[in-house]
Order: sequence, then C-alpha cells, then structure tokens
Amino acid sequence: MAWWNKPAAGQTPKVTVDRIAAWFDKNDLNYDRHESGEAIISGFGEYGYVVAIPETTMLQVHARFYTNLAVDDASRAQLRELLGEFNTSQVMPTLSTFVDEDGAQVSADVVASITEGLNDEQLDDLLDTAAHVVLRTFEEIGEALGIEPASDEDDE
Repeated sequence: MAWWNKPAAGQTPKVTVDRIAAWFDKNDLNYDRHESGEAIISGFGEYGYVVAIPETTMLQVHARFYTNLAVDDASRAQLRELLGEFNTSQVMPTLSTFVDEDGAQVSADVVASITEGLNDEQLDDLLDTAAHVVLRTFEEIGEALGIEPASDEDDE
C-alpha cells in the first residue's frame, strides 16, 4: 500500500504534555506544569512562555513580552502599528498587544496542527522553531522600541 493511503495517525505518536516536557528537559530549560496538567509554563527573562494542547488537534505556543509600555492612546497606536508591520512581514508568530496593571504588553502565538501526531524529530523541530521565532521576534520588537534586554547579572 502506498504511504499516502496509510493513516498518518497510525505512524506518528500523539503529541502530549509529557512529550513537550521531555523537550524542555532535553534542552535543559526550567518549566512547571500548569495545575490542569494540560500545559507547560516557562519563561526566559522578561518573556513568559506557555506550550499547551488546548484541543487534541492543535498545539499552541503562547508567549508574552512584558514591555510595560505606556498605555496612552498614542503609545498604544504606535505599538499596534509596529506589531502590524511584523504580522504582515512574517508567517509566525502572530502578535498582539494587551494591557495589564503594569502597562501595555506584547503577546505572540504559534499554532500548529497535531491531528496526525508528530514523531520526535517533527516535535523537536516544531518546538525549536517556535522558540526561535518567538525569541527573535521579541528581541527585534525590543530593539525597535528601545528596550534593553534584561541582564542576568546583578548591578553593583
């Protein structure tokens, strides 16, 4: 039987939170499991990072860049315009802005279909790519906004 007539789900393992956690372990990244058990929560400096399987058919990477920008109309319009430029110039991540008690923030989403499952190499590639594009995009946004990257060293 030709490969295209074989059900792919029978060939590739289901994507699970345990497999996502294994990717974090393999890459020596710190994380916690969400209390529901349906997501991995992590962070990189001023970036929050969540990998979840909200439905059995999709994997979602949701990240936040805590820019803490002013929330006046002009600042928010400038931020939305910048994110719009990124959204039209790249396939992923999809960017948006939101306001919390600390100011205007940026969120990024990468969504992938996992209906047919993914083998280990495919899952590694997906998670590697998502992390890379989110971090690179956040760095570029920070640069465009004049936000200095957080330092791991204590100022003395």
